[in-house]
Amino acid sequence: MSDDLRKQFPSWTPPEIISAYAEKNITSLFEWQWEVIEFAEANSGNVVYSAPTSAGKSIVAELIALRLALKGVKVLFLLPYISMARERMQFLQRAWRRVDVQVAAFVGAQTAPSREWTAAVCTTEKANSLINHAILDGRMEEIGELSLIVIDELHMVYDSSRGSVLESLCAKIALWNSRDPTKAIRIIGMSATLENLEEVGQWLNAKVIATQFRPVELHERICCGGQISDLKTKVAIREVPKRFRVADDPECILGLAAEGIFFRKLVLVFCSSKADVEKNHRGVLKT
Repeated sequence: MSDDLRKQFPSWTPPEIISAYAEKNITSLFEWQWEVIEFAEANSGNVVYSAPTSAGKSIVAELIALRLALKGVKVLFLLPYISMARERMQFLQRAWRRVDVQVAAFVGAQTAPSREWTAAVCTTEKANSLINHAILDGRMEEIGELSLIVIDELHMVYDSSRGSVLESLCAKIALWNSRDPTKAIRIIGMSATLENLEEVGQWLNAKVIATQFRPVELHERICCGGQISDLKTKVAIREVPKRFRVADDPECILGLAAEGIFFRKLVLVFCSSKADVEKNHRGVLKT
């Protein structure tokens, strides 16, 4: 794929939606995004695509789903975590209400009447529950009203604790599609870290599209004892400046964060537990 070219939004995109993305500093599409959207518009089958973090995966699925929602058919967005689902819900509600598309939420304690929405955002567990209840209550027509399911973070299907729920949901959709292809529910899946992409694509009977394009170049470094080295070559590059060193911070997490903040850069710190998140949060505030 060509990745350095920029494309305008599809011609059918409402100006109100283009304006909503412009508010997020998104005014055009990358070539790979356009190619996925173009394929999805020309074909009715499932699509699974993979792109690095921050490459712009979400907008692709949102535009594919929006075109269907504008026709009055139902689309469903699945995200693995409540926080992610709420963030997506807030943006879609704010943007899509401009074109009179109602976006409901099935997140945490939030719920909506089962049939009074065109688009909905939910966690995987909530979506699985909705499908199960529709089956058990004999409300199969509600499943038939679904036209598209967008699965974000598709690699979660391999998660040891939660993957079985997503796998079960996809299996039910596949069974539904096999019984009545005229009412098939389309799946659009995306991930940044899906190693077995072809395998998942075959399982979902989906077109597989992958790109390694990154809008911002990624440099991987490792910090040990305050010395920063290239992850692959192990060659030392520099040290964390002493003015950013903090006591009781042997891994220099706070020091690196403080350095980034000082130079007005965006800093994202991943932690292995909630306790570490709170600890490092307090540390950064004090730095």
